[in-house]
Amino acid sequence: MQKTNASILDFPRNTLSEDIWQYSGEKKHEELPKLKHNLRYTIISNIEKYLKTLNLSLVGTNLYGGAASYQWSPSSDIDVSIYAAGWPEGISADTVEKYQAFFKDIEIPFSGYEIHLFLKPPHDVDMEVADAIYDILQDEWVLPPLILPNDFDPDEYFKPFIKSAEEKAKKLDQDIGKLQRAWKTLEKASEALPQAAEPEVVKDRIEKEKEVIRYLVNKLATSFLKTREKRYALHDRIKEKMIADPNVGRMARFQEPEIVWKYLDRAGYVEFLHKLYKLQHEKKLEQVLAKY
Repeated sequence: MQKTNASILDFPRNTLSEDIWQYSGEKKHEELPKLKHNLRYTIISNIEKYLKTLNLSLVGTNLYGGAASYQWSPSSDIDVSIYAAGWPEGISADTVEKYQAFFKDIEIPFSGYEIHLFLKPPHDVDMEVADAIYDILQDEWVLPPLILPNDFDPDEYFKPFIKSAEEKAKKLDQDIGKLQRAWKTLEKASEALPQAAEPEVVKDRIEKEKEVIRYLVNKLATSFLKTREKRYALHDRIKEKMIADPNVGRMARFQEPEIVWKYLDRAGYVEFLHKLYKLQHEKKLEQVLAKY
């Protein structure tokens, strides 16, 4: 089954996915469904099991994102946030990130979907910036799914944003291609070095390719960081608006930083760029290059 990430780029549907949600009556467009009992049990039991390994306990968990939106897609992700208690006093930011990374590597299958868990850091009680939020423990909607106008056409509305995203994606394509070629050349040169007739020439080529890789990783990581920071800044502004009016805040998501991010994510760039960013940010690039 081909995996598709639901997002605000999709056309709105009349109901939520019935693989995930349970409607009680025939007039589905007039009611809000409940989370399916087996899915609710699967999420809670798994979270409690994994939290126990970290000596933490569950105090809250929300389902949000595409699966809770009328713009869902078949096989979309089921995004779930986790609020925990029992954090060690004075826990370092690095340890919190390790705990969060532990959960990010977990994928729980459910009826062709994948449940992804996101552990909130200590004292973070902010509401997710999303089209809808469902409190799994209380089994109720915190923020009902946003109903878009009947004449809302994502293709038409997002046209100028998509153009900007396509231009960005084209530049990323070029740089990623250059990076991949430089890495292949580096590997081939490194393999040829032991039997090289002129080892100094090969060594010089290796160092030149390393410089190209350093430059491109820095360029791509910087581009990723700028794109992410623009989105984070937008989300901060939205959170402020949502305090006064949740619906106004949610509609504010339809802006360039969010659309560009969603487009790049759907095209598969975000995950790759995030890996490059971590490679550079954690100063591991030189460790990798030192092997050649």
